[in-house]
Amino acid sequence: MPKILVHLCTIVAMNVLFAQVYLGYQPVTLDYFFANAVFVATPLLLLFFVVGMRQRETEDRLLYLSRTDDLTGMFNRRTFMTETRARLKKDGAGVLLMLDADHFKRINDTYGHAAGDICLEAIARRVEIDLGPSDVAGRLGGEEFAVYLPGKNLASARDLAARLTEPISFQQVDDNPHLRVTLSIGGAAVGAEKSLDLAMQQADEAMYAAKSAGRARAIFWEDLEGVQDQTSDRSQAQLLAG
Repeated sequence: MPKILVHLCTIVAMNVLFAQVYLGYQPVTLDYFFANAVFVATPLLLLFFVVGMRQRETEDRLLYLSRTDDLTGMFNRRTFMTETRARLKKDGAGVLLMLDADHFKRINDTYGHAAGDICLEAIARRVEIDLGPSDVAGRLGGEEFAVYLPGKNLASARDLAARLTEPISFQQVDDNPHLRVTLSIGGAAVGAEKSLDLAMQQADEAMYAAKSAGRARAIFWEDLEGVQDQTSDRSQAQLLAG
């Protein structure tokens, strides 16, 4: 805004000078039109240019804020879903990972919310380190994150998930010691026969299974599904035998 006011004042001053020099003392000639272009039109065009640039910067900033999480800089939930659906439409298949920070409430309660924010930022940086240029990552809310790996198979997704379950260190505020946090991860394949919403539900259930199994580990729906099928088969066999 100050820059715009400066340009506006400059235009007013140029107009006053222009009127004093030409309108008061000289007839309308070619020099008049030339001076009008130099002293009036040029500053006005510059003002329009500056205003346009500032408006473009503001629009870009608002677009960035609407698409990202203000704490971590990752995609927010809505943008993550939009980008993942776009990648899924292009590549046709991939793997979805749901990540949740273990004992995050304990960190907030013990060290304060400032430490919790630092923890979330450390998780975001750690997640983004291993991602490829086409992978999509976002913070869904709270201490929950998601990663979509387009075109990847379960084997490569397991390797990434295993690395992400390793403890993540972060520096606490007020010169307190370094702290560590781990992630519980659930995964599920996404493809033409499975919608993104269903995959998210399955990955979420697998993530809670990882929590129940002791945290700091990754469990995939495909493994969980096999266990469920085996349990169901054993139950049916027992019923038939009984």
